[in-house]
Amino acid sequence: MPLERRLLEDHEILESLPVELLTQLEIPVLALQQMEIYDIHRARDTGALNFRNYRSRNDWVWVRAGTEDMYGALLAGLPFKLVALFKIRDHRCEDPVRRLAGVQFVSAVNSGWISDVHSVVTVQMKDNAC
Repeated sequence: MPLERRLLEDHEILESLPVELLTQLEIPVLALQQMEIYDIHRARDTGALNFRNYRSRNDWVWVRAGTEDMYGALLAGLPFKLVALFKIRDHRCEDPVRRLAGVQFVSAVNSGWISDVHSVVTVQMKDNAC
C-alpha cells in the first residue's frame, strides 16, 4: 500500500478505533475483451456463521502478491482464502475508512510452475493463518 493509505502502527490507537465486520466484498473486474466495462464479483466471508441456512462460506480470491516474474505460471497472483472482511474508521484522517481482509496464505508448490505429472499448478495452505 502507498504510505498515505497504511494503517497506524500505534496499537493503542488502532485498538480504540471502531471496527465493522463485513460479509461481502464487491470487486470490480474488467469484463472480458472490454476496455471500460466492469463486472462486479462478490467475494463472501461469513466467518463461522452459516450462509443461507447452510455451512459457512469463506471464498477464495486472487491477490497480486508480487511481480509478474514471481510464482511461475501464476505470474503475480496467488489464491487466498478469506477469513475476515472488516472496515476500520479513523475520523482523524483525511480518508477515514479502511476496508481490510484477513486471508489464509498459500504457497506455490514447485515455485508456481506447471507440474509434469498433473499439468496444473499446485498451491498448498500455509500453517500460519492470517
